[in-house]
Amino acid sequence: MKQAVSFLVFLLLVACVKDDPIVTDIMLDTTTLELKVGETHQFKATHTPPEAPTPTYSWEVAQNFSVIDGSNYFNGDIDQTGLFTAKIVGSTFVTVRTKDAINPLTGKPFEVSCQVKVLPINVESLSLNHNSLTMSVGDTVRLICTVFPENATEQRVSWTNNHNDIVDYQIQTDGSCIIQAKKKGEAIIKAISKDRQTEVVCKITVNPAKLQKIELDITEKSIIKGDSFKIKPIF
Repeated sequence: MKQAVSFLVFLLLVACVKDDPIVTDIMLDTTTLELKVGETHQFKATHTPPEAPTPTYSWEVAQNFSVIDGSNYFNGDIDQTGLFTAKIVGSTFVTVRTKDAINPLTGKPFEVSCQVKVLPINVESLSLNHNSLTMSVGDTVRLICTVFPENATEQRVSWTNNHNDIVDYQIQTDGSCIIQAKKKGEAIIKAISKDRQTEVVCKITVNPAKLQKIELDITEKSIIKGDSFKIKPIF
């Protein structure tokens, strides 16, 4: 009788003992993502079956290669919580791997990736410090173009001039534009965003050179009554 009871207890114990379930796969909350420069995304990794112990993960961003200067770069950063920050325009992959769970089919850690496209912050508008100018021949003025929003990816602009014979312009290293009035007339200087989607103009009217002073070619003369002489103005 005692043997029968002991055997029954043994069976109950065996029936109650179960192996912990193991991870059979991992997933990301998304496998494609678009972010603008400066934006962030908190990735979330999950596993199946959900009752299996949660594995620890390792996160990384794929390295890209620049054919322009031969350097390596990353389109963004990711910390070990899965928080990704977009930094450079382009395409990359974020990959998460298990550190303590092995795929029995491959003998390697489980991993899954997400393709991330980092998009530029486009220029919405441009502003000039002068939208119209009245100048005299010989005058010079600096035009400064401000890009909005301030965090737009491309801050540079290009400049055009529709009458090089009326005004001359020189682009400066800081991106501003120095214009010089050459002759009477009207001209338009235009600043254009690099994507050529936004522009702003300055209308310029050039008048003849201002008369600075006038002198006479003779400032003192002694003559005899009845004599005459000519005086010429000097501008």
